Amino acid sequence: EQRFALAVAGSDDGVWDFDFSAGQAFSSQRARRILGLPLQPEVQPIDEWLAKLPIHPDDRPRVLSHLDEYLAGTRLEFQEEYRIRRRDHRWIWVLDRAYALWNEKGQAVRMVGSEKDITQRKHAEAQLRQHETQLVDLTTKLLRAQDQERQRIARELHDDMTQRLAILAVEI
Repeated sequence: EQRFALAVAGSDDGVWDFDFSAGQAFSSQRARRILGLPLQPEVQPIDEWLAKLPIHPDDRPRVLSHLDEYLAGTRLEFQEEYRIRRRDHRWIWVLDRAYALWNEKGQAVRMVGSEKDITQRKHAEAQLRQHETQLVDLTTKLLRAQDQERQRIARELHDDMTQRLAILAVEI
């Protein structure tokens, strides 16, 4: 237990545990801090936990669908990145991973998972995508400017040579 507690503390992940047979959900203090929830109570009914979990409306159908698929055995793993609204009304990104235990009938009896705040990583990824878009735009503008300059030089050379030939023809 001490080794597990140290590993969890070192990972900076929140831990949660659904005991389906008891209908109870446990969430560690770190998990509750990530969500901005009060540190107590840590145990509550699973339905209440899922109903109150403030998943972003754009992410909620996907996350709950993948959870249902995993618990039904049609999905091999449960690992999702999604947005959650903290109690202070800020949206954060979390990485949620879970592992379930099934009984002999193939029903999930318990599911344990971890939750990590990945908001900074998501913001960095968004900035990277924005910079990539800017780089593509700048590259496109540069190529367009090079092409326009080549055309201008070609016109000048063509016009200059044509004028010189015309002058030479007149002189001859």
